[in-house]
Amino acid sequence: MKDFIISHPMGELRIYHEPTKAFLSTQTGKISLCDGNFYITNRSLSEYRSWERFPKDFIFDCNKQYVESGGGLSQLMSILTNNFNLKNRPIAIDPFNISLIIELLELGLENGLSFKKTYRNEIRVYLERANLLLDDTKVKFYNTTLSEAVDNNPELVHCADFLIDVAGASMYSMETYNNYRYKILK
Repeated sequence: MKDFIISHPMGELRIYHEPTKAFLSTQTGKISLCDGNFYITNRSLSEYRSWERFPKDFIFDCNKQYVESGGGLSQLMSILTNNFNLKNRPIAIDPFNISLIIELLELGLENGLSFKKTYRNEIRVYLERANLLLDDTKVKFYNTTLSEAVDNNPELVHCADFLIDVAGASMYSMETYNNYRYKILK
């Protein structure tokens, strides 16, 4: 069986039929999203724990301000908004082309009628996560890099109790990343 690919001049949605070829780890291990500049991460909360993004005994506190940098379509924002009565909307910072990714996911659903049900369901989950980022009543989304977000939005300086970085740090030297990390944390 061949890989399913939706190409766009600016990006790509690919469903791999050989799990060893998958660039990103997902529930099925087979879906990859790219907006032309970045591969979009889509981690589950269990992967955050296994990657030590949280201590093993970490407990979410509804009174704290959470900021996620480079989370892409990861599960954290949906967990925070759907399972906790947060005092503050969580903040997501990511420069990926969200409208393109939504378009690719919608095309994937429209054109991938022969997908296994698990692929269709997973694409729907990613669409829900993308649309959640655009719902200003639930998430404050800064569609830019961490450095640009902090430099151009003074409300982000010293706003966060927790900064969870999934892939954003890979864009910077450790010194530069730590500088922005200290700027955003309380």
